[in-house]
Amino acid sequence: MIKEFATIAWQSLTRRRLRSWLTMIGIFIGIAAVVSLISLSLGMKAAIVQTFEDLGSDKIFIQPKTSFGVIGDNTGSNPLTEKDLNFLEGESGVNRVSGYTLASAKIEFQGETRYFSIIGVPQEPDRMSLITELYSPDAPLAGRNLLPSDNKVVNMGFYHYTKGLYNGKNVQINDRVLVNGEKFTVIGIFAPLGSSSDDQMIYMPMRAFREVTGIEDRIDQIIVEVDPTKDPLIVANELKRSLARYRGVKDGQEDFTVQTPDDILATFNTILNIVQAVLIGISLISLFVGSIGIMNTMYTSVLERKKEIGIMKAIGATNKHIFTLFFVESGFLGLVGGILGIILGTIFATLVEVISKQALGKTFLQASYSWELFASALLFSFLIGALSGTLPARQASKLQPVETLQDE
Repeated sequence: MIKEFATIAWQSLTRRRLRSWLTMIGIFIGIAAVVSLISLSLGMKAAIVQTFEDLGSDKIFIQPKTSFGVIGDNTGSNPLTEKDLNFLEGESGVNRVSGYTLASAKIEFQGETRYFSIIGVPQEPDRMSLITELYSPDAPLAGRNLLPSDNKVVNMGFYHYTKGLYNGKNVQINDRVLVNGEKFTVIGIFAPLGSSSDDQMIYMPMRAFREVTGIEDRIDQIIVEVDPTKDPLIVANELKRSLARYRGVKDGQEDFTVQTPDDILATFNTILNIVQAVLIGISLISLFVGSIGIMNTMYTSVLERKKEIGIMKAIGATNKHIFTLFFVESGFLGLVGGILGIILGTIFATLVEVISKQALGKTFLQASYSWELFASALLFSFLIGALSGTLPARQASKLQPVETLQDE
């Protein structure tokens, strides 16, 4: 019986191809938006999780609290210092400690002037190696990493090498650049890290950094590598209390934050989920418009097929049969719209991934697909179509044979 209803419904839709296509536009645009957004967000989440797994769960990140702005801005907060870094190095459960300082600087290359963020990297071997392992885990794209003995040299992000940041000119190994008027030699180019801000960074030895910026003692972020035999969460709590005592602040009034990779990942997931919910909510507007279109089409179909309904009832069709026929037909509209939406959404998400990789070299914008996502999208689109056709189907089922034939 269901097979027969499906066959009749499909034949009805194919006889009205143009109307059916126009009706499905809202559905497949909405489903395409949902599929592409969810697949991209799932891919981004997986990429971020992998990044934190690569960092390791044994890292603790400490930075000053700021009222506004970003790390490295002069926001009036009480900064971390070299003394804080040295203090943490002697605490229980700590394997290695390092830190960096961030500032904005004027960069001049071949007559072109730009402003970029520069990072001062500590020159003690253990501290420098910890920074290198975290922020440039891949081998340099060209040249080499900083060494403890280096002074007026820099490592530059991927964009300086490939994006023509200096009026179309690219920086090469052994080129000279001016940083706040001081001459530096480019000794290394980092592989792409995945974001424009990171790939425009310039790394230099801390000694040279402090000379060109005038920043004497500030540390913008401290990274602690926890002893492998210790629990990072316990060590983080202990370091928070001991550093607060050392800095002379009361418990609960710390002027710094202590985070583990799990804390940072949880914050990221919360933000991503909120953004995802908002974007999906906007996409649902298209689905709502599509559902109204299906309802309108089905009401029109009922009016056009009154004679057909009357004949079916005259030869024994029940109200249930008529209702099921129109219900399945509207469900088909939603289902076909869902299939088209999945195809369109998959193509769009894949294009975003490919284009972002071409533009950035490496990106967190990765599409992730699953059968669960596709099955849910199909079920959702069918239900939208079927529910949108409920009232027209009910109206059709209530028609009487005499009523349907009175205009003939």
